[in-house]
Amino acid sequence: MYLLTGKKIQSNLAEDFLVTLGNHQIKREQSVTYLGVIVDEKLDWSSHLKQIETKLAFAASVICKTRNILQLNTLKLLYYSFAYTHLSYCVTAWGSVTTSH
Repeated sequence: MYLLTGKKIQSNLAEDFLVTLGNHQIKREQSVTYLGVIVDEKLDWSSHLKQIETKLAFAASVICKTRNILQLNTLKLLYYSFAYTHLSYCVTAWGSVTTSH
Protein backbone atom coordinates (compact mmCIF):
# COMPACT_ATOMS: atom_id res chain seq x y z
CA MET A 1 0.00 0.00 0.00
CA TYR A 2 1.35 3.42 -0.94
CA LEU A 3 0.63 6.52 1.10
CA LEU A 4 0.89 9.96 -0.43
CA THR A 5 2.15 12.60 2.01
CA GLY A 6 3.08 15.96 0.60
CA LYS A 7 5.39 15.36 -2.36
CA LYS A 8 6.81 12.06 -1.08
CA ILE A 9 5.39 8.64 -1.68
CA GLN A 10 5.93 6.27 1.22
CA SER A 11 5.65 2.53 1.02
CA ASN A 12 4.85 -0.05 3.68
CA LEU A 13 6.26 -2.80 1.43
CA ALA A 14 9.80 -2.44 2.77
CA GLU A 15 8.75 -3.69 6.20
CA ASP A 16 7.00 -6.74 4.75
CA PHE A 17 9.71 -7.60 2.24
CA LEU A 18 11.72 -10.71 3.20
CA VAL A 19 14.79 -12.02 1.41
CA THR A 20 15.97 -15.57 1.94
CA LEU A 21 19.09 -17.24 0.66
CA GLY A 22 18.87 -20.99 0.98
CA ASN A 23 17.40 -21.56 4.44
CA HIS A 24 18.69 -18.25 5.84
CA GLN A 25 16.67 -15.07 6.06
CA ILE A 26 18.68 -11.94 5.34
CA LYS A 27 18.10 -9.29 7.98
CA ARG A 28 17.29 -5.73 6.93
CA GLU A 29 19.78 -3.11 8.13
CA GLN A 30 19.38 0.65 8.26
CA SER A 31 23.04 1.24 7.44
CA VAL A 32 26.00 -0.84 6.35
CA THR A 33 29.70 -0.05 6.34
CA TYR A 34 31.39 -1.22 3.16
CA LEU A 35 35.10 -0.50 2.65
CA GLY A 36 34.94 2.35 5.15
CA VAL A 37 31.92 4.06 3.57
CA ILE A 38 28.64 4.05 5.50
CA VAL A 39 25.68 3.51 3.17
CA ASP A 40 22.25 3.95 4.71
CA GLU A 41 18.84 2.94 3.44
CA LYS A 42 17.92 6.49 2.40
CA LEU A 43 21.23 7.16 0.61
CA ASP A 44 21.46 10.62 2.16
CA TRP A 45 25.00 9.98 3.52
CA SER A 46 24.25 11.61 6.89
CA SER A 47 25.77 8.71 8.86
CA HIS A 48 28.91 8.75 6.74
CA LEU A 49 29.26 12.51 7.03
CA LYS A 50 28.92 12.33 10.82
CA GLN A 51 31.78 9.84 10.89
CA ILE A 52 33.93 12.11 8.71
CA GLU A 53 33.03 15.10 10.89
CA THR A 54 34.28 13.23 13.98
CA LYS A 55 37.54 12.32 12.28
CA LEU A 56 38.06 15.86 11.02
CA ALA A 57 37.42 17.28 14.49
CA PHE A 58 40.16 15.02 15.83
CA ALA A 59 42.52 16.10 13.03
CA ALA A 60 41.78 19.77 13.70
CA SER A 61 42.47 19.37 17.41
CA VAL A 62 45.81 17.64 16.77
CA ILE A 63 46.89 20.32 14.31
CA CYS A 64 45.68 23.14 16.55
CA LYS A 65 47.50 21.80 19.61
CA THR A 66 50.77 21.32 17.75
CA ARG A 67 50.78 24.39 15.50
CA ASN A 68 53.16 26.35 17.74
CA ILE A 69 55.50 23.41 18.26
CA LEU A 70 55.89 21.85 14.80
CA GLN A 71 57.15 23.30 11.55
CA LEU A 72 54.82 24.00 8.64
CA ASN A 73 55.97 20.95 6.64
CA THR A 74 55.17 18.68 9.59
CA LEU A 75 51.77 20.30 10.05
CA LYS A 76 51.02 19.69 6.37
CA LEU A 77 52.01 16.07 6.85
CA LEU A 78 49.56 15.83 9.77
CA TYR A 79 46.81 17.37 7.64
CA TYR A 80 47.35 14.94 4.78
CA SER A 81 47.55 12.01 7.21
CA PHE A 82 44.57 12.81 9.45
CA ALA A 83 42.19 14.94 7.36
CA TYR A 84 42.78 14.81 3.63
CA THR A 85 42.63 11.03 3.43
CA HIS A 86 39.11 11.01 4.90
CA LEU A 87 37.94 13.87 2.70
CA SER A 88 39.18 12.34 -0.53
CA TYR A 89 38.44 8.64 0.04
CA CYS A 90 35.47 7.54 -2.11
CA VAL A 91 34.46 11.16 -2.71
CA THR A 92 32.97 10.21 -6.07
CA ALA A 93 30.33 8.20 -4.24
CA TRP A 94 29.34 10.55 -1.43
CA GLY A 95 30.64 13.88 -2.76
CA SER A 96 27.40 14.83 -4.48
CA VAL A 97 25.31 15.11 -1.32
CA THR A 98 22.89 17.96 -0.95
CA THR A 99 24.08 21.30 0.36
CA SER A 100 22.03 20.79 3.52
CA HIS A 101 24.52 18.13 4.60
